[in-house]
Amino acid sequence: MRLLFFLNAYSGSRKLTFVLLLLLEKVLPDSLRKLYFNKSLIESRSILGFIYDREGVVTSTLETMQIRFRFRERFVIFKLRWHSSDFVVFEQIFIREEYQFATQQHFDSPCIVDAGANIGCTTVYFKAIYPFAKILAVEADPDNYSALQENLRLNNLHDVQCAAVALWFENGTVAISRNFKDGRDWSAHVDTQGQTPVTSRTLGTLLESYGINSIDILKMDIEGSERPIFIKDETINESLVKIRCIAIEVHTEDDLIEKRLRGLGFRMFKKGETLFAQKD
Repeated sequence: MRLLFFLNAYSGSRKLTFVLLLLLEKVLPDSLRKLYFNKSLIESRSILGFIYDREGVVTSTLETMQIRFRFRERFVIFKLRWHSSDFVVFEQIFIREEYQFATQQHFDSPCIVDAGANIGCTTVYFKAIYPFAKILAVEADPDNYSALQENLRLNNLHDVQCAAVALWFENGTVAISRNFKDGRDWSAHVDTQGQTPVTSRTLGTLLESYGINSIDILKMDIEGSERPIFIKDETINESLVKIRCIAIEVHTEDDLIEKRLRGLGFRMFKKGETLFAQKD
């Protein structure tokens, strides 16, 4: 995929890029294509097609691919890191719009907490839909946090607040590990045996620290940490009653989280791995 985006950036021809994509599919040995290229070829066509359909521009460096495209009423800019999960996250948020349901509410200036903000795709997505939203982006992994800040800077979103902490069931210090899922950037999660120590905060403490009295949308994608938070945080109900809409990626099969939310008056449905909960 990296070669394809380099060719695109310096050839100046969109048609040439897609011809090269098709040629690669034809000339690669079946075993090699299945092992390394099938998913990348599909992602390349999907992302490039999406960008070009929206007056997009692609430029590449040795470390990143920078894209600029029109989304809703504004242009959006992102730096995506090579050899990372950034491309998959981008596709989930902007192409498949996995959080679209959470944006169907009529808010003028909603308060949004993006827990597990990663490189900022969801934060920028919400800002494109709700330009006057007040957003707190929470990301514990240092590398992802740096990418988040850079992408917010590129989009001139200086009014977004950022917290370099891990959302957890107690305040203190935890560690970040990448032994969850495929071990890439989106798999960074809280682990007592992890390599990188970070500050942890409960949802209640986080809201108090940033003066947040109510949340219109809480997006939570924290790679398995949601379950201990819902089980062990003794103050979690006090925070949940302040929320109107929750979009939470659930990584366990039990229905404990659903039971707690249902008991607080939320109605729910699932879309893929994401559980949407909303109060009337």
